[in-house]
Amino acid sequence: MRRKLDETRWQEKQKRGFDEEREDAERRMKVLKNILFALKEISKVSKSVFLVMAVWVLTSSFRKIIDLVLVKFLIEYALSENFVFATLLFWLFGYLALNFILELFRHLFMGLFIDKFEADITSVFGARLYEKIIGLDIINYNDSEFYNKLHRAMQESESRYFILFTQLLSLLTNAVTYAGVFTLYHDPAILLAVVLDVSAYLFYYFHNNKKNYHFGKKEEPYDRFKDYFDRIFYQMEYAQELRTSDAIRERLLDKFDGEGEKYMGRFAKYLKGFLRNGILVTTTSYLLFWVVSLYVSARLLEKKVLVGDFLVMLNVVAAMSEQLIGLFRTIPDICQSSRYISDIREVLEMEGGFRTEGGLVCESFQALEFKNVFFRYDTKSAFAIRNVNFSVRQNEIVALVGRNGSGKSTMVELLMGLLKPERGTAMLNGIAYGEYEIGSVRGLFGAVLQDFQLYEISVAENVLMREVLSGEDAAAVEEALRYAGLYEKVAGLERGIYTVVSCEEDASDFSGGERQRIAIARAYASKAPVLVFDEPTSNLDVYATKQFYDAMFGLRERGKTILFTTHKLYCTERADKILHVQDGRVTEQGSHEELMQLGGGYAALYTLQARELFL
Repeated sequence: MRRKLDETRWQEKQKRGFDEEREDAERRMKVLKNILFALKEISKVSKSVFLVMAVWVLTSSFRKIIDLVLVKFLIEYALSENFVFATLLFWLFGYLALNFILELFRHLFMGLFIDKFEADITSVFGARLYEKIIGLDIINYNDSEFYNKLHRAMQESESRYFILFTQLLSLLTNAVTYAGVFTLYHDPAILLAVVLDVSAYLFYYFHNNKKNYHFGKKEEPYDRFKDYFDRIFYQMEYAQELRTSDAIRERLLDKFDGEGEKYMGRFAKYLKGFLRNGILVTTTSYLLFWVVSLYVSARLLEKKVLVGDFLVMLNVVAAMSEQLIGLFRTIPDICQSSRYISDIREVLEMEGGFRTEGGLVCESFQALEFKNVFFRYDTKSAFAIRNVNFSVRQNEIVALVGRNGSGKSTMVELLMGLLKPERGTAMLNGIAYGEYEIGSVRGLFGAVLQDFQLYEISVAENVLMREVLSGEDAAAVEEALRYAGLYEKVAGLERGIYTVVSCEEDASDFSGGERQRIAIARAYASKAPVLVFDEPTSNLDVYATKQFYDAMFGLRERGKTILFTTHKLYCTERADKILHVQDGRVTEQGSHEELMQLGGGYAALYTLQARELFL
């Protein structure tokens, strides 16, 4: 029985060993794939980069090797019987001139190629990542793992490719230089000292490099916490509450101090390990250099080496150690860069739920329909939308009503193709959304969402969501601002519709209600056939609200189809169809008169609201 148990344990241990070996092999293969991916991406920025890379490696290595050779030659010549001072000056001048030429080449190389190459990489890959993020499904933003990966990718996308490029340059330069020095000086005792010196350093570096990466990864929540606090104390929307509520301000500052103290405690513990290991490695290195110095001195006294060899060999340990350490130190640096490249690569290769190319292109709108649509934000949550069925026809005005949290905004995002149903089908003109290129579907909608944003560009560009290209564009902006009731305010500004929306100098900021009016003007100016308004009047007073809805219902004459959500049920009476949403389901649908006669949830909400208004 014991023997059988021992055999089982041995088999399990052997299996774990095989699994670990397989995982190590997979990690190495992943590193290689990420490096090849990065090199392929880099080559798209510059076709000549690898030729320049080879020239740089060879010239840098040549300079370091020639230093040792020429110094040895000059010292031995100066001590020789054939010594001529003028000849020594000639060789010394040649040595300095060669160094000057190589250094000049290095600076020209850095200035003419490397700096431009770095700027090109920063521009190209930062913009590419932004474009990719825009194409990802909004559902991803509910996944904390996605946020961590996206945060790392955005932090690294503009610099990591260039960092990896320089690390590969360093790796190749150190390898070629070490090979050259090893060919010239391969004394066994010196090689042993080099190996011991390098081994001690590599243990320190590999261990600390790994701890550094994991510490940084573990502290990403704290980094985002700091970013959040920066926004609180920087952005204007927080300014009033922070100045009118001492309690919340003190609570926030206490929280910041508390999290900061926790971080410093973790960092101090992390730093102690670095200091302890650093002292150990430095001591070992000095002891080895001392031993080598004694060994070379003994050989000089025994006349087994010349003075030139003596002086050079004292530096060979440092020179060879430096190159070998640089060689091996760069390997974990490259592995670390590979991890960051992996994050960037995974984001770039992420696929959305909808087609972005190769599908049908929708150029007009006749109808949309939801058939048995279910949706939830993650598999652990309950369905936010359950078995929803409704349709919207061309030139129809449809209102979505219901209590907060009932699912109205989620339905709007599903309708616009920002979210994909988990079950059921969203259809446009009788064809499922999935058959279209999703960009052409989203392009049919002009929207004012609850969380709309204005950008630090001109009022006109915020309305058009593009540049003003003609007088017709300017006229369209003015008409949209009149519709939204903001034309008089904007026209009175020094630069009119070309005023930048910002609190900076030569710009103008707008109140919450005015910002909402700009967003409404944006929807009006849109050429999209379907307009979506998600609580469009939440920041408007009762008079402005009535003015908006009067104008909105008038858009039917311009051939617009309109879908809007609202809590102000007196504004829904003129809608062609009302969808009453409760707990993620459309429980009632019909005209205002039909739903009032039905006497269900809509009628109860309408009656309650009317009573409150009357009181």
